[in-house]
Amino acid sequence: MFLYAFNVHIHASLNSAPGELRPGPLAVSYDAAAEILATLPRMFLEPDGSFVWTGESPQGAWQVDGLLVDQGRSLAHVEAAGTCPANEFDQLLAALGWPAAPLVF
Repeated sequence: MFLYAFNVHIHASLNSAPGELRPGPLAVSYDAAAEILATLPRMFLEPDGSFVWTGESPQGAWQVDGLLVDQGRSLAHVEAAGTCPANEFDQLLAALGWPAAPLVF
C-alpha cells in the first residue's frame, strides 16, 4: 500500500456532454458533512469549516488539511490537501455523498 498525495477542490459532477466535466455544488449540507467528519478518529473540525485529519499507517504518519466551503443549503466545494491511505480518502469522499453522488476534482 501507499499514501495518496493530493491538493484538490472536490465538487459534485453535474450532468454534461460525454467527455466533459462540469463541477457544481455538492448534494450534502455543511451540517451533514461536518457531522460525519466529526466521527472520524483524529479529525479536528473547526466551526469555520477548516479541518485537520491525522493518522498513522504502515507507510508512516499522514495528514489532510481542508476546508468545507458552505453555500447555504449545500457545500459549494471542499478543499483538501495532504497525504493519506486510500481507505481514509474514501471515508472523506463518503462524507461528501460519494459513491452515490459522482464527484469531480
